[in-house]
Amino acid sequence: MAGSLPGMHFDRGLYYARVVVPKDVRPVVGKWELIESLKTGSFADAKKAAPPVLARFKRVIADARTGAASRTDTSRARAALSRWGVDEGNRPPDLSDLSLAAPWQSLVLAADCQKAVKDPDGWQDIPDFDSIVAGMLRAGGLSVGSDDPVIPLMRREAALHLLYAAKFHEQQRRLAALEAASRVDLDDLLVVSPAPAKALPAPSLPVSELFEEWLEAVSPSEKEGGRLRHQMRRFVEVIGNKPANFVTKDDVATLMKLVVRFPGRMRSTALNALPMPKLVEAFEAENAKLTAADQPPMPTLSEKSVGHWLAGWKRMFELAVNRDWVEKNPLRGMEYTIKGAPSVSRREFSDDEIQIIFGAPLFQGFGGDGRQGYRKEPGKTVSRDAKFWLPILALFHGGRLTEFAAAPLADVKQTVEGTWFFDLTAREIGGLGGVKNKTSRRQIPMHPHMLAIGFVDYVLGLRGAGEAWLFPDLDHASRFGPGHEFSKWFGRWMDVHGLPDPTITHHSWRHTWKRRARESDVPEERHDVITGHAPATISRGYGKGVSIEVLAKDIASITFPSFPELPSQT
Repeated sequence: MAGSLPGMHFDRGLYYARVVVPKDVRPVVGKWELIESLKTGSFADAKKAAPPVLARFKRVIADARTGAASRTDTSRARAALSRWGVDEGNRPPDLSDLSLAAPWQSLVLAADCQKAVKDPDGWQDIPDFDSIVAGMLRAGGLSVGSDDPVIPLMRREAALHLLYAAKFHEQQRRLAALEAASRVDLDDLLVVSPAPAKALPAPSLPVSELFEEWLEAVSPSEKEGGRLRHQMRRFVEVIGNKPANFVTKDDVATLMKLVVRFPGRMRSTALNALPMPKLVEAFEAENAKLTAADQPPMPTLSEKSVGHWLAGWKRMFELAVNRDWVEKNPLRGMEYTIKGAPSVSRREFSDDEIQIIFGAPLFQGFGGDGRQGYRKEPGKTVSRDAKFWLPILALFHGGRLTEFAAAPLADVKQTVEGTWFFDLTAREIGGLGGVKNKTSRRQIPMHPHMLAIGFVDYVLGLRGAGEAWLFPDLDHASRFGPGHEFSKWFGRWMDVHGLPDPTITHHSWRHTWKRRARESDVPEERHDVITGHAPATISRGYGKGVSIEVLAKDIASITFPSFPELPSQT
């Protein structure tokens, strides 16, 4: 089973050294995290291998911070580029004023700069590019040389300004040619004077920088931030890291046509590493093979997930509108034009499925040590760890996976009358170890069946061993929360045991408990208290709640006759 230490991350059977790069040095390091495989699944070996890697990460950050402190301030460089970029008439400077190694044609320059904007190494194809950047900064009033540390940090933004200037002057060149052609006196040719072209806007900050500004403004949890970063990565793969005010509705439509074809859960590492267009192409090729073999295809993102992607980008551009970085939000009005696959409705487990699941070797006895794989072979070993307890806790209490997986051991308490319960009243709202909302802060009495199968003995054993967490075998240092990997593992475990139905997941235990509670004599307002659901009416929100002793009697009356007998502890 996986252990954890600060700076160590366990994923798919291997340990990794991982450090989040502080925001102030991310532009220098070029990454938001430093991560490296320790090439072992053994916690003891990983503990030995991690320190030198983490020390190296620390040096990288320290060196970057030293460089960041000594370099020219990027905000001053950005202001200099803006001063170079346009004159009082919103026209960029004449490109001939730059000290270029060769005469540039505007179309060639635009193509090269477009590549430099999209590809971090694309600037290398432009001769003497650092000298060009330095010249632009000097023209904007900042005295720098081509070897100044600020130059590498401004290459992409300088390419944006050059791209704008090249497109502007190419536009002007074409207008001049059309105007000259319109003055040619040809009796047999009707010449229509062209309408004046609308001036191109000066480029604003790139979408990647807009995303960082927005992320700082909304301050999401680490798990949510990870999801948003993934979605932004896909945005840039399709549209490019262009200026935010150059993003059009056509760009968004092109992007969303790929989003609705994007694979849903459980993407392979190899597939996930591909850029979005190639990923979708490979995913659909795999689905074609499954269909040809009369197997069910892998699902795409649900309509709800597609909506979340679109809504996140829309809110990001609203920030840009509010700060005058863009004139209009290109995602406005697109809510009803894009639809993904129908969302999958979760259902409760049937009595037969409860018997199948808890009659499996994981709960009845398996062969092998159980640290890898799905504990599917029958045997005599029963490991009472997170994989064993979490489904049982969810079935008998209706709690969320995150509430139990992230529980400190101190949250398991006993009243003076002797009732054991889970105390979630001090949990923060949101975050990886918190609860969903205010009504989720509650006390959940322990079902008496948990005492019968030895859960209190498990808790007391952990306390005797000096553990801090209810499930120390989970990765509590994971940036996605300690229940994240278990949730994925349980989904695969269900597939292995003949239950691949996408409508049943670990969250289905909550549906199962709620269904049984409605069929019991427990009033709805009291079983809502147990599950942390908001009261259905305003009047039920008055008062100070229900005593733990009353709730204990309620939860004891909600039973599951199909739950099989478990082997006794030895």
